[in-house]
Amino acid sequence: ATPKYWSALNYLKIPVVRAQWLKDSARRKKFLKNYTFYKPKLFFNLHIGTYKVPRKTQQIIKKHGGILNSDEKGCFDYIVTTKQHFRTLKLISDKCSLISTDWIHKSVKFKKLLSPQDFENVSETETEQLTHLDKYLFYIDGYSEEDKNLIVELINTGGGSYLDKLLPCVTHVISPFKSFRNKRTVTKEWLQNVCINN
Repeated sequence: ATPKYWSALNYLKIPVVRAQWLKDSARRKKFLKNYTFYKPKLFFNLHIGTYKVPRKTQQIIKKHGGILNSDEKGCFDYIVTTKQHFRTLKLISDKCSLISTDWIHKSVKFKKLLSPQDFENVSETETEQLTHLDKYLFYIDGYSEEDKNLIVELINTGGGSYLDKLLPCVTHVISPFKSFRNKRTVTKEWLQNVCINN
């Protein structure tokens, strides 16, 4: 799925084949015309990381030549997740290219590798509302404006609420260093872990 691959496939209309085609052509001393037999699997040699992806979808990736979570260092060509978890993961990790699982299913349906970039940005209306924070009411203290904005986004994404004042109804205080009497005090990292693991 390199730029050369896309150019060959979509613009130049050059057949993309496995290396075996070249070996067999050399052995027979002529270029073989049967490209279909040597066509690589849809996700051939792509290192695909997955997050909260159903087992059935993971099996589809493997069946069509993809390599799942193959690198201990976390080096993937793409990270695939469901629409439900897309927004949370995007907020927490801006270093990787996130792709919706629709890319997998539609590529298989149309029997050709679709451009992952077309499935990179999932609109707000397509994301499902999560509810793992809907029982919590947060108060945020001691964070920079940038961190506070991220925390508010995570709370909203998880269906939670927050107040600008520390009232008795607050269930959790999010603070990097203070301990609040009679209130459970947690950190931004705790909130990120809760969001990632739900």
